Amino acid sequence: MKYFLPISLLVLTSIFTQAQISGSITDSKNRKAIAEVEVFIDGTSYITMSDEAGKFVINGLPPGFVDLALYKKGYLLFKSSVRIVVGKAYTLNLTLEPSEKAKTAKGSEAKNNEEDLQKLEEALFGKENISYCAIINQEVLSFSKTDAGTVIKSNGPLVIDNNILGLQLRYFLQEAILAKDKSEHNGIINFQPMPIQSSDQMALWADNRMNAYHGSTRHMLQSLVTGTSDKEGFEWKDKAGKHLQATTLIATSSLPGYHKFVLTDTTEVIYKTKTGELQSTKIFQHGSIEINNSGKLLNNKNLVILGHMNDNSLSARLPHDYEPLVTAPEDYTRFYEKVYVHTDKPYYYPGEPMWYKGYINYKNPTWRDSLSKVLYVELINPKKEIVLSKILKIDSGFFNNDFILPDTLKEGLYFLRAYTHLNRNFGDSSLYIKHISILNITDKVDRSQGIMQASQCDLLTIAPDKKEYKKRELITLKVRFKDKEGKPLASNLSLAVTDAIQVVPIAESVTILNGFSFGKEKQTRSMAFKYPM
Repeated sequence: MKYFLPISLLVLTSIFTQAQISGSITDSKNRKAIAEVEVFIDGTSYITMSDEAGKFVINGLPPGFVDLALYKKGYLLFKSSVRIVVGKAYTLNLTLEPSEKAKTAKGSEAKNNEEDLQKLEEALFGKENISYCAIINQEVLSFSKTDAGTVIKSNGPLVIDNNILGLQLRYFLQEAILAKDKSEHNGIINFQPMPIQSSDQMALWADNRMNAYHGSTRHMLQSLVTGTSDKEGFEWKDKAGKHLQATTLIATSSLPGYHKFVLTDTTEVIYKTKTGELQSTKIFQHGSIEINNSGKLLNNKNLVILGHMNDNSLSARLPHDYEPLVTAPEDYTRFYEKVYVHTDKPYYYPGEPMWYKGYINYKNPTWRDSLSKVLYVELINPKKEIVLSKILKIDSGFFNNDFILPDTLKEGLYFLRAYTHLNRNFGDSSLYIKHISILNITDKVDRSQGIMQASQCDLLTIAPDKKEYKKRELITLKVRFKDKEGKPLASNLSLAVTDAIQVVPIAESVTILNGFSFGKEKQTRSMAFKYPM
């Protein structure tokens, strides 16, 4: 698989609260927009698709250098390094180069594919893990014999199920060489969690991910940056076996968000596992080494690793954005987060704002402030393409924001999806999904078909100051929330003023969605609205 490198890309930079990459993708030959291009960050779970106009957005990226990759069948794989600064948005104009049709193996070479495939699986996963990892689409591979050994290439991404860590990998294999003395492979990769079938399976995968992280190169480097190397179980020794202070191995870097890793000679790293086993690794550098706060190397080729941490196996590889839990509890279900999103309307016209507010219900509320800090909200079209997305800060279990729907949005049944990274570990069924109808601009809503649905809550009282209102007249409401004994209860509510004929807002009016809360010391809260024209 070839890489097509761009000539140049940075067009616009502006200030945002989250780091963001957006842009448009066109064909390098005819300059037409390309839809359904996979856009992802190498080595992470960040991924999106380009829309019909070739546009894409990836939000919430960490600071530092990332490798942006684009893939669509029929085009050369695109890869380019981009420097990310928190608080900025980058708009890119990208082009993809059409590819030639891949040649497949023929004759006597094809007879050896089964044997070569087994050797490839050993190189990718390790002999002991072959039975737990599977290449789903072996047909994309091609084999050829050279003096160096068997060369394996792929005309598309390898889809790999890693049943050890519960991750599905899309591995864009550039080339694998199977030789007698040593087998090597390289490429770029994207990770996605596999669906979880049971709580036992979830706990097993969570444990396995933690085990893969502990004692890894990333764990070692991240502990250096955070100053917790000794506490995390790492011991450093120089060439003569003398103990080294971990703090002396980190220096200030001129690159924002990075730290300089300083080794004067070959250094031994000894990691003590939870069972007391000692794992030894020798490392040395032959050039500048920069580390970001997540323990990712900017220039990993400058760090040579010999020993336990020198594991290139995909069966033990975690995405760079994997965040280990602070503790490893026996019951991982205590970390369950259930998301609910309240929209101001069930349907919209192109060009309208979609207001929403959300709540997260925690199985164990005491973990609320220790779990997810951000939430992902996406609007997905009928073709299952993400057309709008945002990453929102979670504040005390709540969030709110809006989407401004594009004027070009086509009518149809859309989906609003919301989730956290932790939430995804519990399977697709744990994600919040709501149907949203996008109407044609000429469509009219028949109010007579509206169905009034109401539920009675004796604890909540909403009292307006009048029974009837004129257009643009101020509406004042008093809201009371109390227990069965009449004592005030703390609450967080969303309130929408809707049309009287139907329970949902009508197209001709403007719905006001306003979130508010009050503690136990206040029993009444007054809200004021202006009735729409």
